[in-house]
Amino acid sequence: MTSADEIVSAMLDHMTNPDNSTHLKIPQGSKVALMVNNLGGTSCLELGIVGRAAIQYLESRGVAVQRVYTGSFMTSLEMAGVSLTVLHLDDTLMACLDADTSAPAWPRHSGLDRTSDVYIPAPQHIQAEEGGTTSGQTIQTDQAQLLEKVVQRVCDRLIDSEEQLNSLDRASGDGDCGSTMARGAKEILASLSLLPFSCPHALLLNLAAIVEKDMGGSSGALYSLFLTAAARPLQSDTQPAAWCAALHAGIQAITRYGGAEPGDRTMLDPLSAAHSTLSAALLSDRTALQALEEAVKAAEKSAQATASMPARAGRASYVSADQLTQPDPGATAIAIIIRATHDALKGN
Repeated sequence: MTSADEIVSAMLDHMTNPDNSTHLKIPQGSKVALMVNNLGGTSCLELGIVGRAAIQYLESRGVAVQRVYTGSFMTSLEMAGVSLTVLHLDDTLMACLDADTSAPAWPRHSGLDRTSDVYIPAPQHIQAEEGGTTSGQTIQTDQAQLLEKVVQRVCDRLIDSEEQLNSLDRASGDGDCGSTMARGAKEILASLSLLPFSCPHALLLNLAAIVEKDMGGSSGALYSLFLTAAARPLQSDTQPAAWCAALHAGIQAITRYGGAEPGDRTMLDPLSAAHSTLSAALLSDRTALQALEEAVKAAEKSAQATASMPARAGRASYVSADQLTQPDPGATAIAIIIRATHDALKGN
């Protein structure tokens, strides 16, 4: 299977090849109309993709595409495929094409010329916070280096766990949870040298922007919401209690915008278990690392427990309960992240 761009290039190359006795000459500066015809079994989405590829092909060769028609004009029952037609235009033909008609299948044209694309360069990392500020409490160099180690360890673990998470997701979703998480992790690693590790508040906002843009799927949106909300408590404080508050803020954001609750067999289950345990442990005489170790165990136990939970949110809620016999992949990913965070801080 090849791409739409390559298929369209092959078709138009053949149409304009001088070695072909029936070729069409389309010199630079020509004005043309383009018809993208559905042979019967091609979706509207695919038809639009082919149309876009054909327009880009012609415009890259200096041809002005002044009219575009997409639809089912000449079908072959329900054949999967498309045909392309290119017509040289002059003022007379343009007026004829734009004339009113009672033919029910002929698309009505607005009479407006097609506009060109305008590209506006954007910065590599768009700040997720309103106003784009990266101000916030900073940390010492050694702490920043440790934070970088944590992010790198988490990303490495997610990449290593890609097939494990995909396997879990095949039973309850579309089997791409691991690939989605790995894609986001790889993008973060690619930007590692640009991230502001000395400012946790700014770091989480940058991570939120990356996963929103590059992770994809509902996971990208949910993790972006989580990280954006988690950044707020870290703007003025970076002590362990502030990180616990950040975890709580992230959970609240997912609950509010994601529509799920703890107990619904989602990522919220290990997140909530970890927060409750971490909060209680920090109020006792345990060190921050000891508290985190207890939170890891709680998250892993909660993630494992999702195997016997009925799914009330997400794609898994549409799957028969009899088929949901393994832990939720999203919950498992959270347990992996929290375990990797602990291991990096402990030096394992």
